[in-house]
Amino acid sequence: MVRLEGLDAEIVGAKSGKEALLSMQSILSHLIIADLQVPVMNGFELICHLKSNSNTDSIPIMVVTCDNNRETVQKSFQLGAQDFIPKSILGADILLRAKRLIGYL
Repeated sequence: MVRLEGLDAEIVGAKSGKEALLSMQSILSHLIIADLQVPVMNGFELICHLKSNSNTDSIPIMVVTCDNNRETVQKSFQLGAQDFIPKSILGADILLRAKRLIGYL
């Protein structure tokens, strides 16, 4: 579980990419934190769907995943992610990055 104390925000979670995409239909988000390795629709597919929809294409996406090989990082950015964080360095760093992406810093 990612902790975002100190960020005045409502956090909405999803167990799959498909669930996240469905929730985006009724919730206006300021930031999407996406794991790549989720069931039903992986994070890459989610990013593609979000970036191809005019209602969600401008929402910043932060990828958080265990897979930090070079190809995964490059593909994340090529598909439209604005940030990439390997799960091994989570912590206070994610809060600072989230604040930067939504304009708090």
